[in-house]
Amino acid sequence: MIFFGTRSKVLGGEVIYGNSCSNCGTNQASTFGLLKYFHVYWIPMITYSKSVGMECLHCKKTLIGKDEVPSDIVAQAKSSLFGWGKILPYNIGVVLVSLLIMLGVYAIKQDAANEAIYLAKPAVNDFYIADFNRVFKDSDGDAEYKYGILRLKNVTGEQLEFQVSGTVYKRGSHANSAIIDGLADKDTYYSEELYSSDIVSLTNLNEAGAIYSIKRK
Repeated sequence: MIFFGTRSKVLGGEVIYGNSCSNCGTNQASTFGLLKYFHVYWIPMITYSKSVGMECLHCKKTLIGKDEVPSDIVAQAKSSLFGWGKILPYNIGVVLVSLLIMLGVYAIKQDAANEAIYLAKPAVNDFYIADFNRVFKDSDGDAEYKYGILRLKNVTGEQLEFQVSGTVYKRGSHANSAIIDGLADKDTYYSEELYSSDIVSLTNLNEAGAIYSIKRK
């Protein structure tokens, strides 16, 4: 199965006059553009070549590229053949990728802003995905499976009490899936022993990279 490759597209242009065909002498020809582009799963990603061509309307002799087509005709035809509106569909992949990157950057910034709010004003049932090996420094936890969930159970002024998940994960994203899927909503998901902290200590853990993310439903 072909996942990626190159293709070409011919774009129709205008009829030009006054340039005599070297084959039959006719002074009428049609111009066209030849686009070459990369594709992934047949989705056009980005163009890598644009050539101007012309075809005699009588004998059909065809010239392509700046080595064959007169430079004045190339200059004249380029603006009409390769306007942004015409070539955009063949660059749609790179446009979509750029938009996805922009959305991803925005989402990361928005998450960071939300987490700063959650840290400053903790609320019951907030979820903290954390590196348990760094939160519980005296533990002999698995170096590979280290991400767990702390669910905020009680808030008393600056003092906080968390339920501690009985399950740990290899990646923080796996713990996040447990929150999305509703597993972390159940009391049976957590051990009976509570973990106590305060806002300052929690902020310090976050700044040290021990907190993977904070979620609030």
